[in-house]
Amino acid sequence: MVNVTKNKIIKALKYLGEYPKSSLRKDELIELLEDLYNEENIVHLTYIINYNMYSLLTELMNAKGGIYVSIEKEDEVKLLSNILIIVEPVKIETKFYIRFEDGMKEKIKKFINEENEKIIKENQKIVDLIINIIETYGIIQIEYELANMLYNLLNEDIDVEELIELLEYNIDLRRKAFISESKVDSFLISNEIYDPQAIIDERGKRNLDYKGYTIEELKCKNRKALINCDEAKKILSFLKKKKFENPEKLVKTYIHDIMISPEINIQNFMNVKGLNIKDLNEANEYVQLIINLYNNIPHYDLYGYSPNDLMELSKKELEREKEKNKKNKIGRNDLCPCGSGKKYKNCCGKNA
Repeated sequence: MVNVTKNKIIKALKYLGEYPKSSLRKDELIELLEDLYNEENIVHLTYIINYNMYSLLTELMNAKGGIYVSIEKEDEVKLLSNILIIVEPVKIETKFYIRFEDGMKEKIKKFINEENEKIIKENQKIVDLIINIIETYGIIQIEYELANMLYNLLNEDIDVEELIELLEYNIDLRRKAFISESKVDSFLISNEIYDPQAIIDERGKRNLDYKGYTIEELKCKNRKALINCDEAKKILSFLKKKKFENPEKLVKTYIHDIMISPEINIQNFMNVKGLNIKDLNEANEYVQLIINLYNNIPHYDLYGYSPNDLMELSKKELEREKEKNKKNKIGRNDLCPCGSGKKYKNCCGKNA
């Protein structure tokens, strides 16, 4: 690591959860980094490295020199470079050439084993699930809601402290979300939300729990997957008929804006550059398609419900109330609930 700058070593240490004093000399920083990668401490990499990175390291371990890696794995390559396991990657057309930092191969060799592979696979499953959760709900309280949700979905207890450690490393590094601390709670918040506090405040006004989804439903309800829902497909079809350039990108923007906004502003959808609405009938058709999308996809301020979901909940609640009132209805010959011992018709029900 002789050729690595002091700033890069500090950055690597921060990725690894260490925040060294800037007054430390370069050789002291290297010693601190080396200590993190010794046999006793290297297990912490299981929180940072996902299965793609682990596979890359295994492949690199078995190679005599460096290896070529597909451009699709750019994020993994960059992270391995940022934590100084590999040297700065060299981009060659559509591939990266990577190799270990000096002395790192021997250290990582101790990390490549069946036990760590099993932990990484399990962590990968949890992280992928959390990414779908955060893309569906937007904001979620970690200590209670997220821990409870994972228990229900995976049917296994997850230590909250370990969960937070996994999130701090893995979620932030994937740039999917960030953790925000309040006085009493830790929230996992989607990077897509511009004003998290507005959504938290909006939720405070509602008597709702998070909408319960299965793992399969979560895969279909996140922002990227919603492009395949019926309402989105109908808007896509409309835009293609209008020969709109890159309609998929526009519909993804619509989905994003609807999920993060407590209210709909139709004017914003009408003022899209390049959308040439020819008459009133076409305008009405387009507006109805937008409203249908708005009413049928999850909203961050509605705990993952859609407006139509809430309508259904209201109907069910009304039906339950009617059924309850029906069951609780007092007959004229029943004893009066006031406790007098008289029949209802001769007591409180006399004038009813």
